Amino acid sequence: MTTNSLPDWALWIQALGLPVCGAIIAGAGVYIGWQQKRLADVRLQNDLYDRRLKIFSAAKKLLVAVQQDGSISLEEYFAFVGGTSDAVFLLKADVVDYLQTIRAQAGRLRTKHGQLGNSDLEQGQRAALADQAAEIENWFSNQFDILTMKFKPSMRLDNHALK
Repeated sequence: MTTNSLPDWALWIQALGLPVCGAIIAGAGVYIGWQQKRLADVRLQNDLYDRRLKIFSAAKKLLVAVQQDGSISLEEYFAFVGGTSDAVFLLKADVVDYLQTIRAQAGRLRTKHGQLGNSDLEQGQRAALADQAAEIENWFSNQFDILTMKFKPSMRLDNHALK
């Protein structure tokens, strides 16, 4: 039997030191991993926000164009279509359906203005088309608040901040 010059408590520390240090290091690794996951979740929400904001902006630009000009140019129409094309991947179905409604109304307004450009129309037909175009323009003027209301649940960031 060999005698050790260390006291018993020192032998215990020597025996348990490595496993305890290993457990502390493992715990620190788990904590760091958890923090990285939380940060990645926040980053994902911010990225989604940016992409959704681009869709919202494209829709709002179309509404503004109708308010300014009373019509929609082909460039404005295709800017809207291109700017909202990813909505199906980023937004809920009700918002996508709403964007489709805006697109359909924009197409109708373009058609009405195209028909109004026909110089061979009778006065009664021209008046009826002008009334229909005005009705669609009025619909567009009422969409600003609805657009914001539809997008608002998807655009909130307050639930995703680091706590």
